Amino acid sequence: MNNLKVFLLILGCISFSKMNGQDLIQHQWKNRILIVQSTEGISPIYQQQIAEFMDAKEEFAERKLVLYQVVDDKYRIFDYQAEENSEEWKAAAENLSKEDDFRVILIGLDSEVKLGQTKLLGKSELFEIIDAMFMRKNELKKKSEVKN
Repeated sequence: MNNLKVFLLILGCISFSKMNGQDLIQHQWKNRILIVQSTEGISPIYQQQIAEFMDAKEEFAERKLVLYQVVDDKYRIFDYQAEENSEEWKAAAENLSKEDDFRVILIGLDSEVKLGQTKLLGKSELFEIIDAMFMRKNELKKKSEVKN
């Protein structure tokens, strides 16, 4: 399945209410998006995945990474660059795809799907994937030039 089909599938599955129609698109060129999706919030793999990322605030902020936690028909967002995040779950417009019980999806600054998998994703693996991206390399290069 090519990236466009996967991205359209994701957008179809994640149609959030109480947000304008540009939910994920609002992040284009500003944030990378990590979606951790599960049909059950009590799922052990889902709980492990969320725990894996909760202590990586600085690394997420550095990489402009926003985390969408999606459980069945609700979601919440953690923007690690924000001063404060709401713990409140919001209702999704419709139930999400039941195709997989658990899924992790990484979307780049360009809104293209960079990773989609149904197994646990370690934070070091996530950061290696992001750091290998062309745009991330440019960010690091510019940051290095400013220091010199």
